[in-house]
Amino acid sequence: MSYSLTFRDAIDHLKSWANVQSASEISIRTAVASAYREVTQYRSWDYLNEHHRIPLVANYSTGTITYDHTGGSNEREVTLTGVAPTWAATGSIRAGNVTSRIATRESSTVLTLDETLNFTKDVAALTTFSIFKYAYTLPADFQSCDVQYLEDAWQMRHVEPREFLYRLRNDDSTGKPYIWAITGDPRNRFRKILMVYPTVDTAETLDFYYHRRPRELRYSGHENRETVGTVTTSGATVTGVSTLMATGMSGSIIRFGDTAGQVPGPLHGPYPYDQEQVLKTFTSTTSFTIESALTTDISTGVKYVISDPIDIDPAMTEAFLRCCEYQMGVNRKVKNVSQLKALYDMALSDAAGAANSSKVPRFSGDGGAYGRRIADLPYSSSEG
Repeated sequence: MSYSLTFRDAIDHLKSWANVQSASEISIRTAVASAYREVTQYRSWDYLNEHHRIPLVANYSTGTITYDHTGGSNEREVTLTGVAPTWAATGSIRAGNVTSRIATRESSTVLTLDETLNFTKDVAALTTFSIFKYAYTLPADFQSCDVQYLEDAWQMRHVEPREFLYRLRNDDSTGKPYIWAITGDPRNRFRKILMVYPTVDTAETLDFYYHRRPRELRYSGHENRETVGTVTTSGATVTGVSTLMATGMSGSIIRFGDTAGQVPGPLHGPYPYDQEQVLKTFTSTTSFTIESALTTDISTGVKYVISDPIDIDPAMTEAFLRCCEYQMGVNRKVKNVSQLKALYDMALSDAAGAANSSKVPRFSGDGGAYGRRIADLPYSSSEG
């Protein structure tokens, strides 16, 4: 298998381009990081779209509750006569007209409410209630999404969080969700949540495509931990001698050399790698599994290099490298930075066309085999 580019490749490219000897020079890594961020955020690249599914859980209202706001075994304690669902710690509870956030599930019959979003005063025994889940944590690499689909292809409408809160506070309806919103996750400040309303009576799934963030660049292939020692392979198992493999390397690229004593480089370099694969599962500092076995096992220890992939469509490679050069020029305040920007812009425009997965024609009008001429479109919304 072959990958378009790694973090090490990008660093080595700038070393050669800028005639710099040290790969640790901060300006090189800063330029690569800036280019990576700029190119991937330039547009919603098809390559970075991911299909995701969220299982919506059904509301629970069996039995009754008592709420002791203070002074009980736990502060802000809810006691159920029934059995709280296992997901309750990520849900909410409503009694009367007040909705509260559940902080923890202490046991199958005891819940603790959030310090701020709680009932604020005791709730008498035998009070009816509903435990429900309207907020679902999104993937760690989530950036944005547009359309949500339920199982019957029901398409929901997006609203702002303040409108969502209005519905949640003033309407306790349940059934088929028809609106959604996205906001920060109150239980994890580094994540986002998808909120749906109303909550469901029957469990079902919700599907959508989201635009993900590219993989973080961490392993440069130039540090001791990424090249020290030698490795052999047997099937999908990589075994090292004096290696320093780490769990965070899962998803990184490992390249195997075929020249004694030399760390492998790119295919066009003086010591090209022989084979490469994706590191999959960490076992120990001297053992890792890879996604697929190599074409030929390596029985005698060889040098290797581990580096993170530049997580972009191969069609974006030239644009990324031109942006690296442009960012390096900006960092070093070179005189021809405008020319570097022009070369980058040209490559980016080419990449936008080459990376477009759909070649379906687009029409200016309202559909049909030939579309509708712009000259025939109405002048205003009141016309045909």
